Amino acid sequence: MKKILGILVIITMFFCHGCAPKEEIELPSFDDTPTYYTVSFVQEGQETKTITVEKGKKIDENQIPQIISKRVGYTSAWEESVFSFIKSDLTVNVVYTPNEYKIFYYLEKDGEVYYTQIVTFDEEFTLLNGASESDKKFVRWTCVNAEENIPQETWTKDGNLELYAIWEMWSPFG
Repeated sequence: MKKILGILVIITMFFCHGCAPKEEIELPSFDDTPTYYTVSFVQEGQETKTITVEKGKKIDENQIPQIISKRVGYTSAWEESVFSFIKSDLTVNVVYTPNEYKIFYYLEKDGEVYYTQIVTFDEEFTLLNGASESDKKFVRWTCVNAEENIPQETWTKDGNLELYAIWEMWSPFG
């Protein structure tokens, strides 16, 4: 019965060859022996875990290893987000995405937020180029938290930052 069914499938495929999409067609196997594939998880160039998965099956989420290698200022995740219908050997690497943070600018130390700037870790940034008040001259920005420093040119702070303006009194009449 299996042989007759197999012959019918082959004949049908032969006559429909012209109407089939031009991609590799996998012929059905009548062998009951399952096929297994290897899924390898790699962190920082080192294989941390290998899982054997039956062809067409899904990886059990409990088998996916935790990401051990962390980088300051980055979010890490496995590059493959769907681990279902495995159809070949697979190597899955950790992907690092730089985090985004915010700089909150205040005209007064205890005032309302004047401006919010979004910055990305390990990328260049420029501070807001001053502020204006009718009776004051902007001097510079300084950190609300005196223990913090403003990163220079490249954002290297793993978190948000609050800055307030330092003013110099001035008069338009000299």
